[in-house]
Amino acid sequence: MRRLSLVLLFLLAGCTASRPMEQTPVASTPERVRPERPLPAPVTLLPSFEAAIERGTRTMDGRPGPNYWQQYARYDLTARIDTAARRLDGEGRIVYLNRSPDVLRQLFLELPLNVHAEGVVRNEPAEVTGGVTLHYVAVEGQEALHPAEAPAGAPRYAVNGTRMIIFLQRDLAPGDSVRLDFRWSFTIPKRGAGGRMGYDENLFFLAYWYPHMAVYDDVIGWFTDSFLSRAEFYFGYGDYRITIDAPAGWLVMATGTLENPEEVLAPEVLARMRQAYASDTPVRIAEPDTDPVTLPGTDGRLQWRFRATNVRDVAFSLVHRATGKVPARPWATVTATDRPITRRSTRSGVRPRPAGPTSRATSSTPSATSRA
Repeated sequence: MRRLSLVLLFLLAGCTASRPMEQTPVASTPERVRPERPLPAPVTLLPSFEAAIERGTRTMDGRPGPNYWQQYARYDLTARIDTAARRLDGEGRIVYLNRSPDVLRQLFLELPLNVHAEGVVRNEPAEVTGGVTLHYVAVEGQEALHPAEAPAGAPRYAVNGTRMIIFLQRDLAPGDSVRLDFRWSFTIPKRGAGGRMGYDENLFFLAYWYPHMAVYDDVIGWFTDSFLSRAEFYFGYGDYRITIDAPAGWLVMATGTLENPEEVLAPEVLARMRQAYASDTPVRIAEPDTDPVTLPGTDGRLQWRFRATNVRDVAFSLVHRATGKVPARPWATVTATDRPITRRSTRSGVRPRPAGPTSRATSSTPSATSRA
């Protein structure tokens, strides 16, 4: 019996060994295909943007439609700089043009340097300087007061953080304009507006230094987000005439074109500057140890006048005892920046941007530079 069991065991083993083994099929890995360009996620249209499409002010990809419009402003500003006290005293006039089809009953403005006022909401630590002090506000020549102080029918204004609102005594109709006048001052912070302006030993660089019209656009209306310090800006376009009242000996540069170089620059410096603008090589226009960079001025002060057209903002700087250069830059190096932009645009394609601005850093308004 035992012998029979062994024989059966060997026979079964032989049968098992002689049968071919079945292989489990291995799933083939599909070849990964890299798309020619990244595929954007679906875009959900906001109701405000859909309404703009219906009105004809926007197209589906965010570009202007046949009825597109932009507001506009004209600024005439003067800034007096006290370099010892590190203080700016300003006065200015804004003519605001309502190109929209809407009737405006109030105006919003920005005071970005109020981010340095006590108790103002901000998203990073900042030097407290007191922010912007408004000494005078007027609408069409009539002084505007705080709501509690203004008589019936008079223009009123209020400030909340970096936002200012002016309540008009009469509605601003489509196609109409309004004249605003201001006087203000502030202590210049060492590192202001998130590091975008401030001062050093021989340098002042001023940005966001004046009351600026907030944007009123065709998608969201008034843009009322506060400036919190670490963020970007959404500004409209305007024309600027600016006058910088500065001590003699300080070289002033600003957005736009210097209109009175003969009245502020020393003759030798002016001659070298004109040579530099016509040269293909860098030209040293000032030797701080030997050159009087500016004229002596009246009572030791000079007024520098600049003009800028169809720009979003203006800034300026004062430099003392610094070497000035106008570097020549071949056109080939300027246009070289087009190549990476074109290459990235080709790879990534055009992504529609129909949504309205979700932060101070984004906006659906195109960077149009044309003026109606």
